[in-house]
Amino acid sequence: MSGLAFLGIASAVIGLVMLGVWTSLEWRDLRQAEAQPPPESPGGEDLDVYLQQEPPEAEIEVREPLLTSLRQLVDKALSSWAGRIPTADRRSIALKQANLNVRPGEWLFLEVAWTVLLCIGLGLRFGSLVMLLVGLGLGPISTQGLLRILRTRRERLFESQLLDAMANVSAAMKSGLGLLQAFSRVAQTFPDPCGLEFRRITRDVELGLDQSTALHNFVERNSSDDVRLLVIAIRVHHLAGGNLTATLDRQIDVIRSRLKLRGHVRSLTAQVRASAVILSLLPVGLTGILLVLSPSYFAPMMVTTGITMLAGAGISIGMGAYIMQRIVNSVVQF
Repeated sequence: MSGLAFLGIASAVIGLVMLGVWTSLEWRDLRQAEAQPPPESPGGEDLDVYLQQEPPEAEIEVREPLLTSLRQLVDKALSSWAGRIPTADRRSIALKQANLNVRPGEWLFLEVAWTVLLCIGLGLRFGSLVMLLVGLGLGPISTQGLLRILRTRRERLFESQLLDAMANVSAAMKSGLGLLQAFSRVAQTFPDPCGLEFRRITRDVELGLDQSTALHNFVERNSSDDVRLLVIAIRVHHLAGGNLTATLDRQIDVIRSRLKLRGHVRSLTAQVRASAVILSLLPVGLTGILLVLSPSYFAPMMVTTGITMLAGAGISIGMGAYIMQRIVNSVVQF
């Protein structure tokens, strides 16, 4: 329970520090306003001149509310902190690929807050510092898993729409439209996420970015090989010329054949993938059920020997799941 007390004290100290910083800033502004000398009252001839002048426009000082000031202060600190982490660039790219309107600093704050809450919940439920360490490891793993699920779901939906979008672009260019006009047509007719991505390309170009930079941002937001092939074809056409519509038609045929073969392989490996997931989650699920329903039954495993055995079992399960996943992905993704 000492760990819980330490977490509570640390949270209280952080809150007091933030409140103290905001209070000091507000006090400094107030003292600066009070230190300014009052305007001198005109007298004599100056009074007549002053009365003949037009009254100056009143200057209204717009003061930001407390929550906005605190949010800007915390967001600046989190952005600076997140920028110093070695994985900050990868986290920023992952958030773009998941289409989450969250900055890396805000995601890092949510990840830390979820980890702290998970540690406190497990510690209060089981009253053990070991469970605090378990929560400390499960917090980042669960948030990264959620981010990966969102990325994969959006990527699959985007790939299912990209083939029709490329066919639409090719048909629009054959009818006499330019490349950006064809992109704008796709952006207006296709649902998200495909329509959203093409709207972003046209918006970037309209805001002043060159076409190469807009396409680079398009590839950065989507890690699909089909997107890379599309962008490469457009860049080659932009630099060397050629028949872009014929190139797009050949790419459409290749992508359609590959998607058909990939679906066939996924249907053949469905049982293997399901077995990998079940065998990996079954020990973890049974352990969680025993901890919730009967903590006393699982208490002997919380000693030094039991913790060592659980750690070894967890490492073995993780290695087995990783190897099985790599084998399946090497067959499905080609």
